Amino acid sequence: MDLRFRLGEGAVDRMGYLCSHGRPERRFRGCGAGGQSNADTHWLSVLLLFLLLTSCGLKRQSMDIDYNDQRLNEGLANLVDQRKSGRLSDFTSWPWDEVHLFHEYTEREFIERTVGAPVIKSNFFQSKASLLVFENHGKPVKTIGIPADYLRGQDHRVSWPADVMLQPWGAGFLQLTLQSAGG
Repeated sequence: MDLRFRLGEGAVDRMGYLCSHGRPERRFRGCGAGGQSNADTHWLSVLLLFLLLTSCGLKRQSMDIDYNDQRLNEGLANLVDQRKSGRLSDFTSWPWDEVHLFHEYTEREFIERTVGAPVIKSNFFQSKASLLVFENHGKPVKTIGIPADYLRGQDHRVSWPADVMLQPWGAGFLQLTLQSAGG
């Protein structure tokens, strides 16, 4: 059965095609009296396309995470293996005055609130590594991923000053602590 049929001039079929001069034309439903003109529709389309393209082009800022800082990784591994204490600053070569410690599944919003700047792109820190974010004068300067997740903060503390100590803690862990008053 042939479903094609002839529409009279000015008639609109079920799909919104307007027939004029015997040729079907695609028009938006509702155009005409009180509707938008083709020029208005064109500019609206351009605006929507612009917004779509610019929003897709915006990328969430983040810091590069260094998982291969040899000096830091080897220094921490030696402390674990030898069950010794040491200063975190002894294993870093850049200036910093505060460090933040995060673990797998820490929410991005919590990290950003703590650091005061974007650090990761995803909603959660999705690595089995420990994440150390170093700051100098309130600005993040370096982000390090410690491949083995063996760092813990005393009393679940996240932020530490530059004189933070690393002490053996349990089976293969290092705990970040403040240096005791005695020394």
